[in-house]
Amino acid sequence: MNPSEPQGSALDHTSAIETAVNDIREKINEIARRFTAGIENVNKKWFDLPPAVMLRVRDLLENIRAAINKVLDIVSAVLAHYSPIISMIDISFHWLHAVKRPISNMAGATAKWATPDLASWDGDTAVHYKEQVLVFQSGATEALADQAGFISAWLYEIVQANVDYVTELASVVATIAGDLAAAAIEAATVVDLPFAIADLAAAVGVYVESSVNNLIGIASRIIAAGERSRQVVDSLVDERKFTNGLWPQSVTPPEPQATMNG
Repeated sequence: MNPSEPQGSALDHTSAIETAVNDIREKINEIARRFTAGIENVNKKWFDLPPAVMLRVRDLLENIRAAINKVLDIVSAVLAHYSPIISMIDISFHWLHAVKRPISNMAGATAKWATPDLASWDGDTAVHYKEQVLVFQSGATEALADQAGFISAWLYEIVQANVDYVTELASVVATIAGDLAAAAIEAATVVDLPFAIADLAAAVGVYVESSVNNLIGIASRIIAAGERSRQVVDSLVDERKFTNGLWPQSVTPPEPQATMNG
């Protein structure tokens, strides 16, 4: 199988998406719960902190909030629009089995004689068929197989990029949740709290920045694949093997005879 075409099964890919989405939901809730608890802990100890530390802690918390919100914006878009990805996965694999495979088989069968007896067929009709019919019909089936293969690979390219995007986002969200758990700002003492928040802000800020850039890179693959739709249309309107968009005929219908009325 061509590696650019769907690998595994549709269930493998839909399960990967659904697992990632469930993980994202779970970890986002954990992030919200831990960050809210951390804010509450800061509020309880707010007036025990020196004024300069209070200002620094406030700025750091805003940086953490901004980084988390940047990821939440992406999460919201994914959770709102991931369902069509599931449908595209199913379509991609359906196309492979319902269109690509039978057309490819037909391409091989077209070049073969229906019976061994036709191999000894000769005469003007045989020459015409071999040179003017079989060649064009074989070319047409090969072109059709190429088109089916291209569309199959194109659909899978979009699917795989989407799967990569959602699973990478799940990893990002899980890492942020892990950073919040490790910082434990919801339980930090007044002495440890400023240091815990500073460490968390540094870790989350750098990680979110690099992760968002990585997600943008994956998203660019999705956009690039989508823009290749023009190539899909181009392949469908290419009539070099299909004169006037029609299948090469074995027999040309006779021209209608002119009649005189009167």
